[in-house]
Amino acid sequence: MSNIEFDLNLKQSSFRKISIATWRHPVDPTAHVQINLDAAKIASYLEQFKGEDVHVVHFFSKVLAHCLKTYPHLNNVLIRNKNRSRQHINLFYQTFVKSQSGMDLTGFMIGDVDQLSLPEVARLHRAGVTNLKSQQDTEIRVVQKLVRKIPGALLRPAIRFADFLFYTLNLDLSRWGLPRDRFGSAMISYIGAFGYDESYAPLFPFSRCGCSITMGRIKDCPVAEHGQVVVKPMLRISMSLDHRYNDGADLALAFRLMRRMFKAPESFNDIFVGN
Repeated sequence: MSNIEFDLNLKQSSFRKISIATWRHPVDPTAHVQINLDAAKIASYLEQFKGEDVHVVHFFSKVLAHCLKTYPHLNNVLIRNKNRSRQHINLFYQTFVKSQSGMDLTGFMIGDVDQLSLPEVARLHRAGVTNLKSQQDTEIRVVQKLVRKIPGALLRPAIRFADFLFYTLNLDLSRWGLPRDRFGSAMISYIGAFGYDESYAPLFPFSRCGCSITMGRIKDCPVAEHGQVVVKPMLRISMSLDHRYNDGADLALAFRLMRRMFKAPESFNDIFVGN
């Protein structure tokens, strides 16, 4: 079994080939995109899941997963200098937990989010946070132990070697306790929990994840609507993107779908509730 399961090579434009040959892993090719989403109907829509502890981060996760499923060319991974189409839509959630050295930034992944209902995503998200805080996430504990044992001077070559095993050779090392495709299709940080409205998260080179997303808090903002200025609750989404993976034109279709799902969530009820 491979570390990441993927289908045949995607068709690549001339620019895509040049960009892959020009840039290395996320150091230079970062592009920043921001989208403001109308959240006026979200609170009332989530009322039907009362008791399931469903929050906007879970709602956005389903929206994002549906966009990646609708436009599968956005769900890709760079392996051996070629874009490959991912077979699964897995999302990684960055999480702060207390450690011996203070606050540590870590996270967990939820697999096949497109196949889950909103309550299922909420339950798995809560379980992921609980496992990290209670140190029950065995995969991350294995990684943390390895990092603590490797001297700082050797850590960079060790990471390069791990990158070679995981992504160049695409090996599944889970039999030795190492995580399989730990970071998935996109990384999500809910910065609204800290009171932030917006922030751009850096791309993590080792992740082979071409999209790092931050979610601000929902807040009232002045919006022009039908020639009038009105105040509406808005959610600001900021994205750091690896330009080797996709172009702005590719993302435009997904953003339009994202806006429709936020503006009329009831029209996509089967996506959120499940079959």
